[in-house]
Amino acid sequence: AAGVVVLRELPGRAPWTAVLACDMPGVERALAQLRAAAGRAASDVDGVMALGEDGRRENLAVVVRTAALERVLSQVPTADASVRSVWRHLRWDEVTVPAGSTADVDTWEDVRRLDSY
Repeated sequence: AAGVVVLRELPGRAPWTAVLACDMPGVERALAQLRAAAGRAASDVDGVMALGEDGRRENLAVVVRTAALERVLSQVPTADASVRSVWRHLRWDEVTVPAGSTADVDTWEDVRRLDSY
């Protein structure tokens, strides 16, 4: 969660904050759907989280209300915390995103697999 905590140090605030993994080369396709879903989100929803093609929640492909993120960061211990443990305190809508858009690259086999998208 250390990368999210730095938000408190940045000047200016946008109403929404995207939190994206840096090893998802196709995440821009997911982000387009997440942004659209955020625009339609009910006021009691804190953010929208991508669901990968396997139905798994993608904790590092989210768009979250900045105020909700700041609130939870001030209330939850973040030292050595996983982002998933922080996200547990927020209300999420889930959005199914395009196949391959949240696939991550950790190995050369992953590179070959992603070349097929």
